[in-house]
Amino acid sequence: MTTLTLNLNPIIKLTDEQFFQLCQENENIRLERTAKGELIIMSPAGGASLPPGMLAFKGDKALANYLVSKSIRYIAYSSWSLNHPADVDTSGPGLSSWFRLQSQLSHDFRDNVQQLAKTRKKLYQDGENFVLDLEIQRK
Repeated sequence: MTTLTLNLNPIIKLTDEQFFQLCQENENIRLERTAKGELIIMSPAGGASLPPGMLAFKGDKALANYLVSKSIRYIAYSSWSLNHPADVDTSGPGLSSWFRLQSQLSHDFRDNVQQLAKTRKKLYQDGENFVLDLEIQRK
C-alpha cells in the first residue's frame, strides 16, 4: 500500500467536521488523520491494477489467451464464488467509481472463468473447487 503524509498544521487545522467533509468530497481516496493532525492519503484497500496487457471485458477466450501468453496454463478456482454471486449493486449512487470498477472487474473475471469451465478440460473437481487446463478444449 502506498501512502503520502501531508502536514497541514502550518496552513490549517482541520476540525472533525472539515475532515469529514473532505472525505465525503473525495470518496475515491482513502484519507486518515493522525493525532498530530497530519493527513495521510492511502491507496485503496484491496485493489490493484490489472497486469500490463491484461484485457478486461473482452470475454473468456481473451482471458485464456492472455494467461497462456504469460505461461499460466492452469486456473484453480472455487465454484462457490461462481454459485454465489455477490449481491452488491454496482450501479447505485454512493459507490465510489473505484469500488464500482473493482466490482465490475471481479464480476467480469468470475463470469469469464465460469465460461472457461464449460469449454476447457477440468483436471480436478471436488464439487467446490476445480482446476482448468486452459490449453485443452473440453470434449
